[in-house]
Amino acid sequence: MSVELKQILQWIKEVSLKVDETNNKLDETNKKLDETNTKQDETNTKMNERNEKLVETNQIIEKTTDKLSKVVEDIEQNKGEVIKNINETIEKTFEKLSKVVEDIEQNKEEAIKDMNQKMEEKIEKLSKVIADTEQNKEEAIKDM
Repeated sequence: MSVELKQILQWIKEVSLKVDETNNKLDETNKKLDETNTKQDETNTKMNERNEKLVETNQIIEKTTDKLSKVVEDIEQNKGEVIKNINETIEKTFEKLSKVVEDIEQNKEEAIKDMNQKMEEKIEKLSKVIADTEQNKEEAIKDM
């Protein structure tokens, strides 16, 4: 076997090893992406649950509105004390709803921050893999 042929075979082995290394790194990255996607699915599930709670809250608001409409009719007949009681009930209801809205907004912001952080981590990992792949490619080309 000629020296040139041996050199070519050696170069092919080296390139093959580098390709295997790159493939292993890509496999690791894919596993990490799968984990991140699983976490994203969990976050989406939580957001869906929160949305369901919002729907329930809206239904409560609608029912409360219906009840208040009926109460308004009664108020027309019995103003004085009824007005005081209704005002207290409305204040309590708004306080509760305000707390629910604050909790939902806070959970929403936290979920968005978590998603953004996870996406930034994904981007950093992918950037590193791409940089490593490019470097391996350049080294393989230089070795040719």
